[in-house]
Amino acid sequence: HPFVAAALDPAYPMVLVRHGERNSQVRNEFEAKLVGMLAEGLIRREKDVVDGMGVVVPHRAQRAAIGAMLQGMVDPEQATLAMEAVDTVERFQGGERDAIVVSATESDPVYLLNSGGFLYDPTRLTVALSRARHKLVLVAAGSVFELFSPDDELY
Repeated sequence: HPFVAAALDPAYPMVLVRHGERNSQVRNEFEAKLVGMLAEGLIRREKDVVDGMGVVVPHRAQRAAIGAMLQGMVDPEQATLAMEAVDTVERFQGGERDAIVVSATESDPVYLLNSGGFLYDPTRLTVALSRARHKLVLVAAGSVFELFSPDDELY
């Protein structure tokens, strides 16, 4: 798929996939589909699925949604291995992979304002963004970035 090929192009070590979905809180089906496609592409490309790729999510509900997508995309053995590589930010602390896909998941602006402390926490963000050895793909709604302060010092 052209989207997967572009996002996983090794010429670009960091890629942002910004989308317009704005209704999700702890589970985002739209992002799960995008991340599932990227994970499938990584599974087909990487020889060692568990060490070669990882998917970092903020919520267990999103982990389950991505798992459901993977079940229909790859063979059962690969899906089981891939699910071991999909986990929450807290569970990824100390772990690294060659390629990491981060699903921000949350997109509802009101929800982000009320509970965005989880997603915007600097420690969690550092963990999520620093697990990749060679390739990082961040999948997030535009609403996530709209809430950042335009003041560089505050940001």
